[in-house]
Amino acid sequence: MRYIILAVLLAMPCMVSFAGTESCTTFGRKLVCLGDNEAKVRDRAGKPDRTRQLVNEHGAGVGEQWVYYMNTRPKKVITIDIQRSVVTYISERR
Repeated sequence: MRYIILAVLLAMPCMVSFAGTESCTTFGRKLVCLGDNEAKVRDRAGKPDRTRQLVNEHGAGVGEQWVYYMNTRPKKVITIDIQRSVVTYISERR
């Protein structure tokens, strides 16, 4: 019993740190995952509805954030961060 409690307590920070993030998301039947390149995202997801520049603590540009507003049921918003032409973050909100 002690080992089960210990395992759950050790796993909790991992669960909290990944809450709201996805390793892959779908655009219709097309899949976009962490590590995919920018060209693959454009091919599978199309042109983003909104883009903004990602900056570091010094204000230097380090990448872009692409936002897609999906007209599915339920409606959802997919956010993809791209740094050095590679997907580094995916979030899906309903």
